Amino acid sequence: MIDRLLSPEYVENTSGYFYILVAFLVLFTIILTLAEYRFVWARHNFMFLDTKTGRGFFIIFIALMIPQNNNGVAIAMSVIANLIGLLNIIVGWN
Repeated sequence: MIDRLLSPEYVENTSGYFYILVAFLVLFTIILTLAEYRFVWARHNFMFLDTKTGRGFFIIFIALMIPQNNNGVAIAMSVIANLIGLLNIIVGWN
């Protein structure tokens, strides 16, 4: 059982960088969610999230931070989020 706790993935993901990255991902996701639901605070402080193009670039920015531990699920999530961001940019481009 102790060997599973000390697997390479566990040791790799317990660095300080990993926890800071996860904290930023959670914070950015909360900001994006608040902007999607059109909260006044988010719309006032992050006005670029009011446009589809700004929202698309922000989603791509978040998606590029996801695949830090090189497993298949994280890479798939990153690809899907990048596609959603790209579609937001295409739809919002005037």
